[in-house]
Amino acid sequence: MASFKVDQAEGLRRLLDKSKPRVLTIFSVLPEQDRNMMLVNLGASFAATGSKILVIDASASTGTLSRCVGSADMPTLCDVLMQERNMYEAVRIVPQGFAFANIANDSVPSSKKYPYAHHLSTMFDMMAEQADITVVNGDLSVDDALPVPAMESGEVWIHVTSGPTAVKDAYLLLKRLNSKLGCRKFGLIVTSSKEQDAKTVFHNMEKTASRYLAADIYLIGFLPADEHIKKANGLGKTVLDAFPRAVSSQAYKRLATRFLSSEYNKRYPVAVIDGASFGV
Repeated sequence: MASFKVDQAEGLRRLLDKSKPRVLTIFSVLPEQDRNMMLVNLGASFAATGSKILVIDASASTGTLSRCVGSADMPTLCDVLMQERNMYEAVRIVPQGFAFANIANDSVPSSKKYPYAHHLSTMFDMMAEQADITVVNGDLSVDDALPVPAMESGEVWIHVTSGPTAVKDAYLLLKRLNSKLGCRKFGLIVTSSKEQDAKTVFHNMEKTASRYLAADIYLIGFLPADEHIKKANGLGKTVLDAFPRAVSSQAYKRLATRFLSSEYNKRYPVAVIDGASFGV
């Protein structure tokens, strides 16, 4: 009996100590190439910490991120749901150091209309449970829906630059997300030539969002506009691999370290994958 109690206690300890998987959906107002390079380098910076990273393309820009990681020919999760391909073919470890999957090759399905929405949600949750962090390349559909509920329940970041058009687009996107997801915190990640410009973008958006949307945003970090990123992309590598001492490499490392820190988790508590919450 004593041994049984010890085993129970040990099992409970392991369960409670187990790190909870996190889902991070990023919406970007930057051009596709800039968005893709950011996602690839962010995924690589997370993976460099020793975390198990899964990057899922759920954007309407079909196939561009797949090509960016050298996996343009791989089947999609929708192919698996249609029983045309298997899961082992639809998830691939890419040279950048993380697992990658693509939801669809045509427009990403809306959870409101897609006939296999429940099955896609179940598949997504199962995949996310196997990773420490799932990074999703997100887009809102015409009806402002997302493919799976986990994208709504996890963390949401908006990727913007300091140009006036991008800032306006980011505010309009925030307005749509706030209307869809309700009262919650939204992260802001800014690519800019100067750190002060990035801080100005954040402070202006924070003030406007608070006043007109009652939305709460916080600054995730600043990513410098660095030519080393494009040079690395041309070599088929991440900037961390090709130019580890570049300012952009250091910025990605700092961002990954901050995101995984206990201080960040206490300040911005995250939703974790729980099958019961998502109707699994």
